[in-house]
Amino acid sequence: MNSKISIDYDKKWKANSEPRGFPTKHFIKDVNDVCHDHFRIDKEQSMLADCQRLLEKNEPLDKPDKYGITLLHIAAAKAYTSVVRFLLQHRVNVDQIDDTGATALHLCAKHEQGLIVKLLIDARANPTIRDRFGRKPSEVCASNSFIRAVLLKAEIKFEEKRKRAEQSDDSLEEEHEETSESISDDDIHDDADGFQDLFNPIPQKKQR
Repeated sequence: MNSKISIDYDKKWKANSEPRGFPTKHFIKDVNDVCHDHFRIDKEQSMLADCQRLLEKNEPLDKPDKYGITLLHIAAAKAYTSVVRFLLQHRVNVDQIDDTGATALHLCAKHEQGLIVKLLIDARANPTIRDRFGRKPSEVCASNSFIRAVLLKAEIKFEEKRKRAEQSDDSLEEEHEETSESISDDDIHDDADGFQDLFNPIPQKKQR
């Protein structure tokens, strides 16, 4: 939130007289929270409208700026849920990194945005990518947070899927090699005459 907004609200309420026993500080906090929510919603809706305009103009939604930051990076860090959903729906690169090597998952983990973490993981974001400082998303959030536990669990599942995929690829390669080895040169020579017959001219019947 813009700090000036908060300061202005504080000054306004402190300047007014208040009844004895009135919980001023808590009331000011509630007013500021409401202001923050409206301000945040306006910014989120504005960003969503910008994304929709880009789509209408056939502009890429995951084009990075000069720092490598994409719309998904920004929306994830600020917890703009509607924008994140929109971008994922239109299949932006969920694992794109900025100049520091951070993905959107790094940023929402750092800012403790639990719902966004879940949305990105459900969209198959890679939780094992390390930034330029060697940190995975689980290593940039609070060590005792629920989000960290979710990310650690996602890392385990991701690695298990990767291993299964590698084993599957190895099995296919071995099967291909076994099939190739089972066809010997002798088999090819034995069938050569049969193949040659296919190309021999068909004998014509003699006309009487």
